[in-house]
Amino acid sequence: MTSLQLFIDIGVTETRFFWTVDEAIAGFWFAPRRSQSSDAPPPSVGDIFVGRIRHVARDIEGAFVDIGLGRDGFISARRAQGKLVEGALLPVRIRRPAVRHKGAELDGDWRGGLSQREISIVKEWLATPPDAFARAPLWRDAALDIFRFLDSGRIERITVNDVSAHNAVKEYLGDEWHGHLRLAKENLWTDEIEAELDAALERTIDIPGGGRLIFDHTEAGVMIDIDAGSAADGGSGRLNDRVNAAAAKLLALEIERRAVSGLIVIDFLPPSGAKARQSLLRELGFVGRQGRLEKDGVFTVRRRFVRPCLLDMANPVINADSRLKEKSGGAAGSLAWTAGAAMRGLELRLARQRSTHFRMIVSPSMESYFADKQELVDQLKARFGARFEIVGSDHADRSGRNGYDIVENA
Repeated sequence: MTSLQLFIDIGVTETRFFWTVDEAIAGFWFAPRRSQSSDAPPPSVGDIFVGRIRHVARDIEGAFVDIGLGRDGFISARRAQGKLVEGALLPVRIRRPAVRHKGAELDGDWRGGLSQREISIVKEWLATPPDAFARAPLWRDAALDIFRFLDSGRIERITVNDVSAHNAVKEYLGDEWHGHLRLAKENLWTDEIEAELDAALERTIDIPGGGRLIFDHTEAGVMIDIDAGSAADGGSGRLNDRVNAAAAKLLALEIERRAVSGLIVIDFLPPSGAKARQSLLRELGFVGRQGRLEKDGVFTVRRRFVRPCLLDMANPVINADSRLKEKSGGAAGSLAWTAGAAMRGLELRLARQRSTHFRMIVSPSMESYFADKQELVDQLKARFGARFEIVGSDHADRSGRNGYDIVENA
């Protein structure tokens, strides 16, 4: 039986989550800082809205629903709880948030995945009744944001590093949860966790024993190539089988922590025969039971969406012809994402070295970003005092650290 442990790190500028399965990091999630929890966070999977049906599209058996986010969501007729009528109000749950050029995918069964306590909250809210575009009052505390998709019944232990957040989680879980809730005094997010996050955004990852996985995200789906490299030089079918088995074991972790879903195509090395193909299919059971493996090693499957892909979180706007590029240190991503990584790094150093002053050297674009987000800087100063400065430099763009570097002041 696997052991799932959840860690909730209450940071100064954001709320950070990561969880492990049998001590290996299996996922990451981010929410706003707790003091902002009265403000509605960006809509995400599991959020419940009252939408207005704008257009019934009978040719594609569904309807476009305005939920007040600027871009209509879509609900298929088979997921609607009743007849779809233009202009009518409809409570819906976000199955898949809007991403790139696609609007949110909606579900009329808003109860899906909710606990009995959460269902009671939504029922009371719907009984009011709420106005169009209203949002159900769930997960308003950022410390609880993870429970929109992570089932508390699977969690064996939860560690929180803030007393108030610890109490909020305890109240939320209630007496029916039988796991162990621990209050930690130390920072849970460390340089090692940041390095794991960075690695989970790499386009390539080495396979133990030789070879590598190569991830390419496209509009159509995620393509994963098994590149044997020197491991297959002069090799045979049996060597292919060994590389494939090692790749499948690694994919079980990487697909989960990268939150890859939708269409997935994996190009394995050609298996040695029917027996090897069956063995590989069993190894790939974690992806989806309906996967198809061809004789040449191409495996195709559709994986159920659970939460937004890690790459979409890091870089929310990706052109159709783009690729996650090779990196020379630091995760590829949007300016907001890399600025967040910079602030996490600065916060870690300020917390660990209580008497040291730091200088964070940033690119001109990041300097402008922090000037527009002065409240982030003010929050750090309120917690740690004026022991740091942020300075812009053209050299930071060439530093190999995604546009920033943190050094001790002399």
